Amino acid sequence: MNAHASRMVFSLNSFAAAVLALFIALGLGLVNPYWAAMTVYIVSQPQAGSVRSKALYRVIGTAVGAAVAVGAVPLLVDAPELLSLTLAVWVGMCLAISLLDRTPRAYVFMLSGYTAALIGFPSVSAPGTVFTTAVARVEEICLGITCATLIHSVVLPRGIAGTLEARIDGFLHDAQAWVLDALAGVHDPHNRDVHKLAGDITELHILATHLPFDTSHYHDRSREVGKLAERMAMLLPLAQSVGDRLDALRQAGGVLSPASDRLIADVRAWVVAADTASLDLAASLSRRARGLEPVLGEMPSDDELLRASFHARLAEMIEAWRDCAVLARHLRDGGTAPAPLRAVLADERARRLHRDYGMAVWSGLTASLAILLLCGFWIATSWPDGGTAVMMASIFASFFAGMDDPSREINKVAIWWSYATVVTGIYLFGIVPQVHDFSTLMLVLAPTFLVIGYFMAIPRWTMRMVPLAMGINGTLGIQEGFSPSFAGFMNSSLASIVGVLTASLVTRLVRSVGADFSARRIVRLAERDLASQTRTEPPLAVPAWTGLMVDRVGLLGARVAVRGDPHDLVAQTLRTMRVGLNLLTLRRVGPPRADAPAVGRLLDALRRYWRGRDEGDLQVRIAEAIREVAATPPTPARREALLALTGLGRTLVSAVARTEPA
Repeated sequence: MNAHASRMVFSLNSFAAAVLALFIALGLGLVNPYWAAMTVYIVSQPQAGSVRSKALYRVIGTAVGAAVAVGAVPLLVDAPELLSLTLAVWVGMCLAISLLDRTPRAYVFMLSGYTAALIGFPSVSAPGTVFTTAVARVEEICLGITCATLIHSVVLPRGIAGTLEARIDGFLHDAQAWVLDALAGVHDPHNRDVHKLAGDITELHILATHLPFDTSHYHDRSREVGKLAERMAMLLPLAQSVGDRLDALRQAGGVLSPASDRLIADVRAWVVAADTASLDLAASLSRRARGLEPVLGEMPSDDELLRASFHARLAEMIEAWRDCAVLARHLRDGGTAPAPLRAVLADERARRLHRDYGMAVWSGLTASLAILLLCGFWIATSWPDGGTAVMMASIFASFFAGMDDPSREINKVAIWWSYATVVTGIYLFGIVPQVHDFSTLMLVLAPTFLVIGYFMAIPRWTMRMVPLAMGINGTLGIQEGFSPSFAGFMNSSLASIVGVLTASLVTRLVRSVGADFSARRIVRLAERDLASQTRTEPPLAVPAWTGLMVDRVGLLGARVAVRGDPHDLVAQTLRTMRVGLNLLTLRRVGPPRADAPAVGRLLDALRRYWRGRDEGDLQVRIAEAIREVAATPPTPARREALLALTGLGRTLVSAVARTEPA
């Protein structure tokens, strides 16, 4: 099905679900049946799995928010200031929590917040009806969710499979070039492809959370997709390390052995033919790489350490590329996972995503402030439609809070809500008075909503069409036997726009930041995490750290264009990722501080460096730690610790002179 046909199907399904929800709501005599139709357009998405994965969380969030409103309004109705404060704090707290959870589960918290506002504030004038209003609102919203989920899941559902396969293919294509550059000794930390690679990895991780609800054959493959994202994440720093070590060896005038040159050529040929390469060949290449590692004696030279590090990282890169290619093939073909992947799939450790607690709290406080300002104006002026304004501020201060500058999108909502008001006015006072039955009303509404639904399926138009659909549904206010009032219509419409604009203004003054601020904040948080890992017990697992840092690289890629200078923030974050991998390895296999004072002094120096950019004597500390570890009996742990220290020296010390504070 081509893009045009897919959009038409989505639009028809959305309108059919809205009509079904409205018809049932009218038949059941619900208080505000149009809420059911409006909910359909809020929750509908082109991919059926995304609608279904969020449906349960939306229902739970709605129910929790309704319960909070039922508990707060009767108790505090005689103290409007305290009630306003309670609901504002609740909305802000729920919003902050939702921003820390970047999975479908976040909807539980966000809806818990603004649903309490949607029910609580309109009930202030009639607190005795708050329970009835809450029940009705939950019924209306759940009805809309159910109808949207049902129609989008049954009528020509569009699964996530196409998007998933496109992301996997795109990653493998771009990563192939990344790996081949590494094997050629090209070490470019400013490579533009890394932004796209990191973004693809994070999107795969998010898609994996939707898969259990999907309609495609991938519905039971969320674990495999998650592990593929993990192995992809490991491929980035490994390829960069291989390129760095090979570049360093050649710059130092070192000549690789003929066996190493043959191995590199064979690995290049294997990577180019990744789809047809056998598992036996991958295992053979990995063994050859490990077999070419020089033995690290009591006092290994810098050249020996570099050669050992190169071959060790090459073997790990071969295994990571093999896992990516084989996992991708396994996802398409199905069946039993190949033997080399069973250990990967059996690993229960979860991937971590970036969380910014400071910005989450800041966003929550901003939403609370917008609500309190409107509530103060409402109380002071006894504004009849003040509750509508507060409701709108609660919704749209929450919707866009994850953006760097939410006010820009909220302003667009105000514009499109104004368009909705004009369209609704034409319907209410020009067309609807001539309509006398439900079917005719749906026929006259169909052209408008079918066009809206079509453009909703186009990503760049989605956040314009959703408020347009909400505005038309909300201001039209279809009810049994309704007779619209022009004064009531205008007052409600103006209150809605005032609420949206207030949310925008407060957000602009208090919360909005630039992309550069956000990017540098991500870098600072990464460095703070790295400093904490010098002492944290136990340290993070390698997959958790890698997933967290790759997610940050992807977030940076959306904000910062590569500037090609030594201070590029993405390159800096990639270095931080590699330093972290070596640090975590040293913490895991290195001798304890009590038995290795030089290692302890290095960890302290690293902590000072990442917290205050105090270069101190890092190079000396690393050299001391290498001598100390090299003097211990030869064991696999000693080898890993020496390789980790070599990696720290290559990645960190060479960057000190050209890294500016973020």
